[in-house]
Amino acid sequence: MNLDEKLKKYFTDMLVYKSPEQSKFFATLSLPCFLRDWLVKKFSNENGEINLEEVSNYIKKYIPRKEQWEQIKYAMSQKGEEVKFLAKVRVEVDIADRETIFYLPDFGYPKKKKEAVIDREVLIKNEKNLLTDNEVWGIVDLTCYDDDFGKTRVHMVDFKPFCPYDVDLEYFQEARKYFTISEWLDVLLLSIDYNPIGFIDKIQKTTLLSRIIPFAEKRANLIEFSPKGTGKSYMYSQLSKYGWLVSGGSITRAKLFYDLKKNTEGLIRNHDYVVLDEIQSIIFPNPEEIQGALKGYLESGEYRIGNHRGIGEAGVILLGNIKEDLMNAELDMFQDLPEIFHESALLDRMHGFIKGWDIPRMKENMKANGWALNVEY
Repeated sequence: MNLDEKLKKYFTDMLVYKSPEQSKFFATLSLPCFLRDWLVKKFSNENGEINLEEVSNYIKKYIPRKEQWEQIKYAMSQKGEEVKFLAKVRVEVDIADRETIFYLPDFGYPKKKKEAVIDREVLIKNEKNLLTDNEVWGIVDLTCYDDDFGKTRVHMVDFKPFCPYDVDLEYFQEARKYFTISEWLDVLLLSIDYNPIGFIDKIQKTTLLSRIIPFAEKRANLIEFSPKGTGKSYMYSQLSKYGWLVSGGSITRAKLFYDLKKNTEGLIRNHDYVVLDEIQSIIFPNPEEIQGALKGYLESGEYRIGNHRGIGEAGVILLGNIKEDLMNAELDMFQDLPEIFHESALLDRMHGFIKGWDIPRMKENMKANGWALNVEY
């Protein structure tokens, strides 16, 4: 039995057909992988053939772009329409007014607090899904009307969580037994959009797969140096909706851990992993402040900011491009890192180092082509 046959036998309902042609189509739509695979599954037949016109129509209707937000507001406020679309939602309970407000981070809405509220019946029905520390994905139904207090606000009148699969871990573990280690490495590579035939040996495969350790392991802290073109940013920004990638620029303690002025949690509390990409170029406005917070968190998972004590489960990952003459684990490769990472007490708290030069640059023959596990699953 070949790999395709085994996948169809043991993971029938979790499979999608991936191909370079499909990848090109979805690349133009700027959709993350978990949404892409869900759409492929939704609009494919049993042979993996997909109706791209149906996909395009669905995306136009239910997955709006940020620049369409004014049109959506106009439809609600001026035409009196109820709108429905897939969005990322963040929820906050307002104790003073005894109501629950929501935010749509991808659209930067609302600008003013309390402009968007969740109807009580919707909250009761979706309490477990909505009342979490994290942002959640779901199909939202929104409408605009004057409430009992004469305020014109946007109301969430329905919510359906975006959860394509319920993972049965016992079944997953049982099915895994029917695959050899070599086969399972290929299964994992296919699920994250790579074609196993594009790798020359096991070292290349396992080095690449070590990048996704923080997807499954709590507080796994990693450093990776590699040449450009090996897919670092793509993997951490596109494969999972539970991570966050910071690419260059500046980052503060407030943004990463806790903002005392706003009394809001930072990236560490709200994600499974936080990636500091292009680490050599990231600026830390108050290096001593963030270094102290990182030391404590990397050691115990706890951070203290003022009188606030927080606990996070996110792994911290440092990514950097490296010159070819420094690609040697026996050399000091940390000399180009920001000053705060030169101290051994902080580096000693990292759990692993990925030798990114063992990962081949992305080529056409490395793009997944065949049946694979849905990346969300």
